[in-house]
Amino acid sequence: MSDDSIIKNSSMLLAYLGGLGWGSAYFYGWGVSAYYGFPWWYVGVGPDNIARSLFHAISLMAIFIIAWGVGILLFFLVKQKARIHDLSFLRLFLAAVLFFIPIVIEFSLLTESFLWELFFIILLVALCLSVGMRFYSKLMPVICFTQLSWVRRHCFTIVMIGFIIYFFIFSFFVGIYKP
Repeated sequence: MSDDSIIKNSSMLLAYLGGLGWGSAYFYGWGVSAYYGFPWWYVGVGPDNIARSLFHAISLMAIFIIAWGVGILLFFLVKQKARIHDLSFLRLFLAAVLFFIPIVIEFSLLTESFLWELFFIILLVALCLSVGMRFYSKLMPVICFTQLSWVRRHCFTIVMIGFIIYFFIFSFFVGIYKP
């Protein structure tokens, strides 16, 4: 990797995080405006909102990375004791739980108490998703999407857009839930 590409990649990451912070701050403000009932075009964002939103985005990314690390560790621990047929369902369930668990953590931090109801709802959603994908995946297999050359070429971009959508929607709901 040359010095020029390092500078370009770090600049792109900084621009991405800045856009994520600005967007999260605006979506949080729009959630607050929806909560209080004033028009969304009155939302103004200052440097303190950007810093808070950027911290929110970076901390959630860290929670995602830690959760996936724990998921991989659990996967290797379970792999030694389970059959492959059972393991694929368990792995799918753990992946779904780890995808939704930051929502429980974030709302638990906002309310300063663990939300057991939301945790059980997420377990139920993860179970339904796992059962649906396990038994009905033959109708539309996921492997067909990963075999598309366009998806393989733009995989990193698709993941980053997914992060943006996730954080923007989550910031909006945080603004509505706890303004």
